[in-house]
Amino acid sequence: MTEARRITILAIVGAGLCVWTVLAIAPPVTARDFDGYVWAVLIFGAVYAAAVWLVTYGAENGTVRERPLAVLLVVVAVALALRATAFAIPHDGLTTDAYRYVWDARVQLAGVNPYAFVPAAPDLSFLRDAEIYPLINQKERAVTIYPPVAQMVFALGGLISDDVLGQKIVLAGAELITLALVWLWLQQLGLRADWLLIYAWHPLPVFEIWSQAHIDAAASMFMVAALVLATARQQFWGAVLLAAGTLTKLFPLVVFPALWRRFRAAPLVVFAATAGLLALPYWVWGFPDLSGYLGTHLDMQGYGAGWGFHPVWMLRDFKIGDMDGRTYTLIAL
Repeated sequence: MTEARRITILAIVGAGLCVWTVLAIAPPVTARDFDGYVWAVLIFGAVYAAAVWLVTYGAENGTVRERPLAVLLVVVAVALALRATAFAIPHDGLTTDAYRYVWDARVQLAGVNPYAFVPAAPDLSFLRDAEIYPLINQKERAVTIYPPVAQMVFALGGLISDDVLGQKIVLAGAELITLALVWLWLQQLGLRADWLLIYAWHPLPVFEIWSQAHIDAAASMFMVAALVLATARQQFWGAVLLAAGTLTKLFPLVVFPALWRRFRAAPLVVFAATAGLLALPYWVWGFPDLSGYLGTHLDMQGYGAGWGFHPVWMLRDFKIGDMDGRTYTLIAL
């Protein structure tokens, strides 16, 4: 396949994904049709997989580097169009997470520690409204589960707007930075720039961040920035940013071994010190339990009993085996 033909096909596929977003994904989101949303995104994902093939295996006949800038421009143009389209979809609550973000921001900007009270506490009655408060999940018994840096991100969104739009703007901005960092990382590793499509057209960042406003956007930004710095042998700043990512949402911690070369103590010390400094303001603010509702929340989601892990419930459904959450976690680790 010639490079010109590959670029044309990618442009057509990208335009089709944008149209599919408008015609097939936006309606179920607006209608809170979960099944319709899942099927529409799965079909999007199948087309996305074909596009990934085009920029990897479909470009192996010697013409790969003829017009790399043209391919990259198509990839970026489609990525931005998909994000703009997803951002324009009204947030109608396929997930209630963003309402908690708005609430946590509101609480902080009112001068109250977000770890101190559940939303239904009488102390916070002056912050309740008819738009955000009724949609907060587990408001009668759950303090926030989100770590300190996530709280800072929420507060920034609250400064922009006291509704979901403020959170969407901040998290969309973080995801754009991630997009740029992935491109930079490809350059550092000597990989083709058009491989950016593998991330940029993936349905999860497009819809779960730009439409549904998940805090994973900020955590991913810090994590990828840490990896870029580690690749550049800047382990100190890599550890700082990885700590910030872990205190946004815990999953960036899994890449720490990539930073901890030759098991030197310095990155571990920097990571721990940064995490402590970032958590310190919230701890001093009222000496709360910074773990929030996390332990109880994980049990409610089935991780203690095991069924919260997909492999466990599949084993149970097919009557192959059974195990509790702790046993599965040890095996997985």
